[in-house]
Amino acid sequence: MDVKTGVGAMSPRRPRVVVKTLTDLRERAVRGSGLKGREPRRDRLTAWAVRAIHVPFVVVYTVLGIRVLQVVFGVRGDTGFVHFIDVLAKPLYSPFLGVLGSFAVAEAGPPLRPILFAILSFAVVHGLVRELFRVFGQRRRHS
Repeated sequence: MDVKTGVGAMSPRRPRVVVKTLTDLRERAVRGSGLKGREPRRDRLTAWAVRAIHVPFVVVYTVLGIRVLQVVFGVRGDTGFVHFIDVLAKPLYSPFLGVLGSFAVAEAGPPLRPILFAILSFAVVHGLVRELFRVFGQRRRHS
């Protein structure tokens, strides 16, 4: 078998066929989904916005979750990391301090219920924001 006529030999026409096939597949996918023109781009932008909104909520959950663990395990407040997390978490849970009756796990520690209530409140707001993006991000599909 000659190297020029082997399996790896490609005709000059082959790249155009591949590009045409890929273009046809994309057009069928867009046509099958009921989307036109810029609508697929709009859906991608909505998905990107949902992810961009999701990241700050994950950071809030992480900080408050670490603070809950610190309260439950009664870690000492004189270490740098504990102070850092406390500085980050206090503005997040301080609006909820008077909402529920407070009970502290350790005598000197912050109350646990407001932190848990803050996590629950942020989760509800996060769910509502995601649902609003889902509802307003959806386009009516005409068949």
